[in-house]
Amino acid sequence: MAYDYRIIPDQNLLLITGSGSITSEDIHRVVVSFQRDPAWQPTMNMLVDWRRVYEVLIELDEIKQLVADALTPERKELGKPLGMRAAVVLSDPDHETIPLLYAGYLRESGLETKIFYRLDRAAEWLGVDSEALQGHA
Repeated sequence: MAYDYRIIPDQNLLLITGSGSITSEDIHRVVVSFQRDPAWQPTMNMLVDWRRVYEVLIELDEIKQLVADALTPERKELGKPLGMRAAVVLSDPDHETIPLLYAGYLRESGLETKIFYRLDRAAEWLGVDSEALQGHA
């Protein structure tokens, strides 16, 4: 399992990458970390690359807690506590459920989310240069 984030300032992008098995603890750790990172800005878009994820070990009831943790009053003071837009890139349609539910619960944050199966299409939707992602994603 690997789940982490990088900030690509010249693309105004938060890039989250996952591989192997993903748990709610992984998501919680990354969200709390980037929200506290001084390099992260609420104006950034987010690209979540789950193309190498083969197992999602998250119970549906854990999603509500993840949302509550991401949208605490302190985080809401940021305006857009998770950024402007999030593109989730998957390789397996069976992994759609968790991101879709998570995005649904996050609507109140103003985060616009869309799922893709190609990185270049996700980058285009975010207005990111897919060439700039080489070596990052």
